[in-house]
Amino acid sequence: MVVRVDDPGMETTTTTQTDLSLDERRRLTLAMHEAAAVDDFDTVLATYDPGIVWINGPGAGPWAGRFEGVEAVATMFVEFMTFLEGTFTTEVVDVCVSEDRAVSLLLEHASKDGVEFENQAVWITRFDGDKVVEVTAVDLDQDGALAFWAAVGADAVSPTP
Repeated sequence: MVVRVDDPGMETTTTTQTDLSLDERRRLTLAMHEAAAVDDFDTVLATYDPGIVWINGPGAGPWAGRFEGVEAVATMFVEFMTFLEGTFTTEVVDVCVSEDRAVSLLLEHASKDGVEFENQAVWITRFDGDKVVEVTAVDLDQDGALAFWAAVGADAVSPTP
């Protein structure tokens, strides 16, 4: 167990173990983004722990919320990409890493029915060794993201729970 004190009186504890260097953690994170960019989701999903938890903020429209397990996350990806007719892409701006986390700053792009979506997002990825155990995706332009979903009628979509 590792105990870090980031601020006086503020103690955070994590039980995540890793043997990866920070360079290796950064390479692994970039490799996941690169695989997703070419629709190689088998490679992406292979990096996930079976009990992965993926949390999307409200800006993810109908796909906001918590998805638990590889199958639920894969289903979320498929439904999201199908709804957006394969137009969703990400561009990596930067990746910062620590022993057990990577924070990716991304530019997200998509279009649907002539409506363009552009957003800056932060994906916080937590690892246990070389497996992803949690991802939290946060939209920096949440109002713009919500306006996009409203404009394309996403309120009528009911993702698989």
